[in-house]
Amino acid sequence: MVAAQRILTERLERHRLDVLSSNGRLETYELVRQKLAQMRPEELKPAPLITGDDLIAEGYVPGPQFGRMLAAVEDAQLEVRVSNREQALDLVREQFGRPAASVS
Repeated sequence: MVAAQRILTERLERHRLDVLSSNGRLETYELVRQKLAQMRPEELKPAPLITGDDLIAEGYVPGPQFGRMLAAVEDAQLEVRVSNREQALDLVREQFGRPAASVS
């Protein structure tokens, strides 16, 4: 089980327990559980659109911000707000600014 699937499974179990302690209606839980079981691992955790190497190639200096940049791209990818490398780099530029070497 990939990490993303494990996390979703844990959250789904917490939802089930919450529902059982309130209204007891598990229809949504069952639907999500079935959908999750049908998903392939690459749907839950697709290949990254960019890496730290891409950020370096764009002129960004490696550091702690790389993790935040890559996490922002991953979130946007999972939310289907970006779907290719150029959109991912555009998102980084919008959220984190252009690399210092590019700023005039």
